[in-house]
Amino acid sequence: MNIGMIDASIQAENRTKRGVALHEAGHFAVARSVGFQVLGLKVSRDRPRSEYHSGSAHISIISPIADDRELENYLRARIMVLLAGGLAQAFDGATWDERRLCQIRADNASDDMSKARELFALHLNRRIALGEDLAYAESNKWESHPFWQQCEEESRTTLKNQWEAIRRISDDIETEVHRDCYNYDPPIERILAIGWPNEGTLTG
Repeated sequence: MNIGMIDASIQAENRTKRGVALHEAGHFAVARSVGFQVLGLKVSRDRPRSEYHSGSAHISIISPIADDRELENYLRARIMVLLAGGLAQAFDGATWDERRLCQIRADNASDDMSKARELFALHLNRRIALGEDLAYAESNKWESHPFWQQCEEESRTTLKNQWEAIRRISDDIETEVHRDCYNYDPPIERILAIGWPNEGTLTG
């Protein structure tokens, strides 16, 4: 299958309530794990009778950056969070469906991927300015770069570690978004208490 062409059945599968819930909960949980302030999570049915859903995780990305080392840490964390949505959709709690992941990244995670690649380009451009990593200057080689691979691996590991929280949040979204309720946008304290019940209502 040409993943550049996403047919209607795949698009519908990617944008189900469960799929979008997992996607946004994945962003949310990984952002929290890497230290970003999470502000909320929203999932909506696109139209009253539509099976398509959309959502967003509200995350503060403000973080002081004093030097190249802090910049690298920030970029790694941001890329991890951006990759987490599609990865969460393609995960079953034990393994990833890699073919499905490719479809998701070409469809409803394409904006996340574009942002992640733009951030990676900043990292790579800095490295090239220092005379390093010239072999990765062509964009079709980016995803084999050690820094990109590290971001991918750490995002997957964090998702595995946070999977129960992601599952609980996704279950809550599925329960709360129904025929008579089109939007899920609860107070942040509710999401944290559902995802991490043993931690009370921590805000960070």
